[in-house]
This record gives sequence, C-alpha cells and structure tokens, in this order.
Amino acid sequence: MKIRSHLVILVLGAVLPILAFSAVMTGVFWRQQRTAFDDRFLDRVRAMAIALDRELDGNIRALEVLGQSPYLRSGDLQRFYEHAERARATQPTWRNVILIDAASGRQALNLRRPFGMPLPPSGLDQAVLMEMVKADRRFVAPLSKGPVSGEYATRVMVPVGSNPLQPYVLVAVIDQASWLKFLSSYPVAPDATMTMLDQNGIIIARTLNNDQWVGKPPSAGLTAKTRAAPEGAYRNRGLEGQMFYAAHSRSKISGWTIATGVPVAGVEGALRGSTAAMAAGALAMALLAVGLAFLFGSRVAGPVSALARSAGALSGSAPAAAEKESTIAEVAEVSRAFQAATERLKVHDEELRYQTQLLETITDHAPSMLVMLDVEGRVTYANPAVERLTGYRPEEIIGRLMHERLHHSHPDGRPYPVEECFLNRALGLNQTVRDLEESFIRKNGTFFDALCSASPIYRSGVPVGTVVEVQDISQRKRYEENLEKRVAERTAELERTVAQREKLQEQLFESQKMESLGTLAGGIAHDFNNLLNIILGYASTLSQAPRGPIDASEGLQAIRDAAERGAALVQQLLTVAHKGAIEFEPVDLNGFVRGLAKLLSETFPKTIALSLDLDPVLPPSWPTRTGCTRRCSISASTPATRCPTAARSGWRPKEPPAPSSKNAFKPPTEKNTSPSPSKIPGRASTPCSASGCSTPFSPRKSPAAAPASA
Repeated sequence: MKIRSHLVILVLGAVLPILAFSAVMTGVFWRQQRTAFDDRFLDRVRAMAIALDRELDGNIRALEVLGQSPYLRSGDLQRFYEHAERARATQPTWRNVILIDAASGRQALNLRRPFGMPLPPSGLDQAVLMEMVKADRRFVAPLSKGPVSGEYATRVMVPVGSNPLQPYVLVAVIDQASWLKFLSSYPVAPDATMTMLDQNGIIIARTLNNDQWVGKPPSAGLTAKTRAAPEGAYRNRGLEGQMFYAAHSRSKISGWTIATGVPVAGVEGALRGSTAAMAAGALAMALLAVGLAFLFGSRVAGPVSALARSAGALSGSAPAAAEKESTIAEVAEVSRAFQAATERLKVHDEELRYQTQLLETITDHAPSMLVMLDVEGRVTYANPAVERLTGYRPEEIIGRLMHERLHHSHPDGRPYPVEECFLNRALGLNQTVRDLEESFIRKNGTFFDALCSASPIYRSGVPVGTVVEVQDISQRKRYEENLEKRVAERTAELERTVAQREKLQEQLFESQKMESLGTLAGGIAHDFNNLLNIILGYASTLSQAPRGPIDASEGLQAIRDAAERGAALVQQLLTVAHKGAIEFEPVDLNGFVRGLAKLLSETFPKTIALSLDLDPVLPPSWPTRTGCTRRCSISASTPATRCPTAARSGWRPKEPPAPSSKNAFKPPTEKNTSPSPSKIPGRASTPCSASGCSTPFSPRKSPAAAPASA
C-alpha cells in the first residue's frame, strides 16, 4: 500500500479510538453520575437512620431516668403516677406512659386513665416481659394499635428491676404523627419520598400519601431489598407505580428501616443534559484530532517506520540496519534505545543459549539420575540416566508420581508410605536432604541401592518443586562388602600369625631357660666336685694319719667348712627357685676374702700364687636386695687367677639368700686354717669352680627352714 493509504488508515485509526473513547467515557460518566446519585441517596438514609437512633436513644434514656424514681422503688404508684405525668410533659413525642407488671402482664398504671381505674391487659406475653427484665434488655416495639386509644403508635420499652419482688416494664408510647414529623424535618425534593418501616416491614410513616399507606407493607421491591441487606441503593417501583432511584438503611437500635425514593425522570433528565454536553465536546475533539492527524501524519510516517524496523531487530526477526536519525527528538531517543536494547538482547540470547546448551550437556551426560518434581510429587523433568538406572524412558515417568513408580516399597516387600518418603519431606518441610541411602525399584521389579539427595526449588521465596539426584551404589556396596570380608580374613590370618609367633617365643624362652639351667647345673657340678675333693682328701688324711687332737681337729674343721659351703650352695639354689625366705646380716668382707683365698690356695696349682690387698678399717657390709655388692681387689702373680670355666659358661652371680646363724659360712681365721694341698690326697687339679665367683655374702634360710636345707 502507498503512503497515502497508510495516512488514511492512520487518520481513521486516530479518529475511531477517540470516538470510541468518547462513547466509553460517556457511558462511564453516566454510570458515575448514577453512582453519585445512589451514594447521595444512601448517605441521606444513613443520616436519617443515625438521627433515628439518636432519637430512640434519647427516649430510652428518659425512660431509664424515670424508672429510677424513688416512688417506684418504694411501691408508691400514685406518687409515681404524678411523677410520670411531669416527665411526659417534658417529652413532646410521648403520648402516653404505661407501667406494666411483668409478672402478670397487666397494666399497673396508664396516664390516659386516671389512677386507680381498672385497666385492660397489656396484650404482651408474660414470658417475653420477664425475659426482658432478667436480661435487662431495651426493646422498641413495631407499629401497633393501642388497646385504649385504638390509634397507630410505637412503643419504647425499658425494664425496671429496682424492686426484685415486683418487676416492671416501663413503656413510652410515641404516636405515628411524631414519626411523620421526624421524616418531614429532612428536606427532600417535592416529588421525592421518605418512608419509615418497622421490624416487620410495615410502614410507620411516609411523606407521600401518609394516611393512605400507614400500617401497610411497602412495594414488593422495597420489601425484598430491605430483607436482603441492611442498606443499599437501587432502582425500585413505588406504591404509586412510578420508578424511583431508591436507597434504604437500617437502624441499629430498633431494627427499623429508613427508605427514600427520587423519581427516575428527574434524575435522568439532569444526567442527559450533562451527557449530551460531554458527547458534543468529545465529537469536537475527535474532529480536531482528525484534522491534526492529516496534518502531522506525513511527518510521523517515516520515523514510525524506522521504529518499526528497530522493533523488528529487537525481537530478532530481522537484522538491525543503520537508520537515519529522525528529526523528532522522542522518536530518535526511542530508536537509540531500541538499538541498545537489541545489542543487549543479542548478548543475553547468546549467553542464554550457551547456558542452556551447557546445562543440557551436563544433565544428559551426568552419571546420576536427575529428576525434578512439582509440589504434588509428579515428575516434570528426567535426564537420560533414568533409563540406564531404572529401565524407564524419561517420557514414561514425566507427569507421573515418582513415589508410586520408583519408591513405593521396601526391599522386603513392606509398603513405603508417601508420608515417610524423604523426597516429599524435602519439599513439605522446606529442607534439604543429602547423602541418604535408599532402595529404588527398576522397571523389571528389582531393587537397587542408591545414594540420594533432594533440595527444594524456590520461586520468589516460595517452594515450587524438588530436584532429586539418585546415584546407583549397588556395585560400590558389593565392593565394600568384599573389602570387609577380605579385611576380616586378613585380620583372622594376622591373629593366627601372632598366636604362632607367641607360641614360638614361648618355645624359645623355654629352650633358653633349659640352656640356662644346663649352664647352672654345670657350674653346680664343678662346685660340688671341689667340695667333695676337699671332704674326700681330708677324710683320707684323717684315716691314714696317726691319731692326734690337733691334726684331727683341723681335718674335721675343713670337712665342716666344705659341708657348710655345700649347704650354702643348696640354699642359693632354693633362693633362685624362690623356695625359701631370705634374711640378710652384715658380712665381714676382709675375713670372707681371707677364708676364700685360703680355700683357693689349697685348690689351685702350685704355679698360682694369691696376694691380698685389703682395707684394714673396712666395716661389715650389708647385702642389698638388688644383688649389688661391694667389690674387693684380689691380685694374683699369674693370669691363671681368672676362672676359665665361668668365662666359658657365661655364668653371672645371682643374689644368694641371707645366711642364718647356724649354718652361715664362716671365713677361716689364722687359727682355723686348712691343711696344705700336699697333705690332701686325691686333690683335684682342676681350676676353681664357678662358685668361687659368687657374691661376697652368705645367704641362708630362716631358722625354721634350716633342717630342710641341711
């Protein structure tokens, strides 16, 4: 199409919306005006209802003041009758005051009758009257005819409970004319009407044709509206047949209703005038807009086309092209904004495509099963790993409840309630669940162990779903079980090895013990051999020598010393075997060494000479319980003083038992010396035994154990 056609369409497009807008605004204005009238009418009846409540409240308060009369409290009804007459004179709307005995339902006094005259029944239910007294409830009665006057009137009733033995109800009678005067006090249009209805929907007063409609129901439309809502505004047909813009409002104290009505013709006449003026103005503005559209259409067509092209580039449907800048500043600014937005959108679209492709690549190649659930637990997305783990294709579980498909039972066949499912708890409790081991069900009905994590998905701070990650850990658990089995087997093997090693150590200890015992036995054998040589030598000498007291005494002393040394050696063995108690006593080391040297000089060969280097002031020494002893220095003229037998056997001195007073080893003295080796026949030529290297103290058994050691 040519540019002129576009201009025509532009003009029509500019004019038609204006005309449509004018029509719409006219309708809106019409409705707004009607709404304004409805609001005004509703405000009117609301104000009248408030005024009615204020009027009734004043009457109720006046009756309450009258009910506090001291004459009524004292039961002086005649004086109260006079008091009530004075009160009625101050209330212009009261036509009568009645006092009703609530217990009997009869009138106690009536200001229309002289005091003391018989009065008719009140016409009110006795139970209702007593209920009013007990509840202390005020009541405004509907329109009714009085039993005495026979005229339409309303009654305001207030209970009087000052005398519990004689309950009363005080009634103020307000005639219908007073309520008509009340309605007429509010200014309304001459053709408008105000109506007052009681609780039963009966007309109490009406400003239009009052005498004709008092005591009768209003129109059907007004009756329906008042029963439907306590207040409202609407159109209604009146009792005379004309249409009204009507409104009503209900009194809060009495439940009466105030209604008003304004003829439709008068209201709409005013509306039509204002509407016609608005429509004329809209038409004039539309014609002016058409003219201006023709004038400026050509100037706008070019820049608008450029904007259209920029908009096309913004949406990505066409590449952006360099456009000549428009002379219209706003169009040029919009065009520049379009171009900048196009560049930003291109960058954003490229980044979005990259992120989408990256996300698809990650999820499609992820080894774990990734599932997204909605708030109902239905699957909305599933990656390809679902088919590898469960056998279901993603389209087979999308839209289905995941719990019913993959997580509905335990491996032992027990059902898995959805309320206990951690997937639903993650969304329901708004919590994240991580590294939880569960069992899932494949399509073929088999189970597999899985490590699961679930996290809620939020949108604007509200959880809208859950993302679930499931890893198949069946193979890993088999590896772990095999590893545990191998560890257990290896542990058992190590325990057996340790037991065998301990057994071997025990055997080694026993062999070492036996070897030590063998070494000890060898040393003991050498000692006993030396002792026996001494005993046998001296015994042979004594048997061959002539009898003499000196020679026999010396030989016997040598034999006794050798026997005591043998007993001490046995005692040492018992001590080593822990068979006897040990006692300690101080030892004269110098004497012990001299005796030992004399003994050795008799047993060593003649080529060995002994020399002593002793401390003359050395005090007696106590042996220690650790076996440590003092050392004395013994020097020999030849190296043969060492004991080769002890060196070869590896013997070391052990702690001997303490000697006793009976069999303790006594070092030899100068007077008690052994005979020379030449006098001892059969003397052994072997070196000294290992006993010659023993500690320089004499262990002994306790006196009680001495006979056994001997």
